[in-house]
Amino acid sequence: MAEWAKIGDFRTDGLGLDLYNLSIGAPKIKTSYINLPLESKVLDLSDVVTGRPSYGARTITLYLGKKDRSPRNWIKTATELASKIHGKRLPITLSIDPDYYYLGRIQCSSDKISFMRSTYEITATCDPYKYAQTESTASCGAGTTAVLNSGDEIVSPTFTASVEGMTVALNGGAAYSIAQVGKAVKIPELLLLPCANNVTVTGTGNVVLTWREGVL
Repeated sequence: MAEWAKIGDFRTDGLGLDLYNLSIGAPKIKTSYINLPLESKVLDLSDVVTGRPSYGARTITLYLGKKDRSPRNWIKTATELASKIHGKRLPITLSIDPDYYYLGRIQCSSDKISFMRSTYEITATCDPYKYAQTESTASCGAGTTAVLNSGDEIVSPTFTASVEGMTVALNGGAAYSIAQVGKAVKIPELLLLPCANNVTVTGTGNVVLTWREGVL
């Protein structure tokens, strides 16, 4: 069965295109080095601020083609692709990895043209992480609950309180009140680390955490 990619709201096989090759680059590591004077050492400050590696964009290239030798049909399909996705920031789902999507700026290229087998090249400059198609949730009652973020990214969840007067704290930090009831709100100071997190809730109801995991 031929492979495909879904870019935004359309699938490449809807235009009769097969995904015959693919390049997924690793995200660039953000680094900071200081050459120490008069010493044969280099000081690596890359993770001093966060305690973790930080990443830049990654590049994904899709190579698409169909068995059609007509130059007229090639240019028609190239025009359709450009109209749908060129220059836009869109999610990309691959048939070989359907549980996740990449998110990036799309560029269509006509540099590689073969009228013997109409070919097309699409490049996307994407976020460093790929994202789970389905959001994760955890419901926490009064007390401390272990909540697992299985991804690689530190994420900012939303918090939905079932009653008034609820507070929430993460990993022994300060507690924050959830001002609205029944509405998902973000508290910028509260972040889920990529591991098991201790969520401490006070009040008579429940607090539901919702987040989307990011994986390298």
